[in-house]
Amino acid sequence: MSRQTYPRFGRTMEWDTAAGDAVLRAAGGMTRMLDSAPLACGKRNQSDDEDFANPHFIASGKAATAA
Repeated sequence: MSRQTYPRFGRTMEWDTAAGDAVLRAAGGMTRMLDSAPLACGKRNQSDDEDFANPHFIASGKAATAA
């Protein structure tokens, strides 16, 4: 089974990605920041960005197969 990846290098906020990240995790995938740490929610008081802003990330999961 192949893996599918979706890199996101544009600006997003947590409310743009939280639901998709939850569905992806439930399906066995993961959304990670470029340093390989899981994408976190509740990011406040960031020194380099405003509250709830996401860093660049890569979402990946297993490709679906036709039944």
